[in-house]
Amino acid sequence: MSNILITGVGSYLPKKVISNNELPVNLDTNDEWIKKRTGIRQRHLVTEGELTSTMAIAAAKKLFKMLILIIKI
Repeated sequence: MSNILITGVGSYLPKKVISNNELPVNLDTNDEWIKKRTGIRQRHLVTEGELTSTMAIAAAKKLFKMLILIIKI
């Protein structure tokens, strides 16, 4: 099996984005504290109807498009 290699990776991020400032007040934190310690400025949240399977399909489609471009070059 030494002839096997990874030629690409597909990814998908949910469309809904929230910033640190939009996090619930009861978390007792703020944007600056989060950015300083984690570097995170925003996060992507799934919405109703966005399932693991639909996200996997979107990532796979993106990967296939990328691989087709590589093959054509």
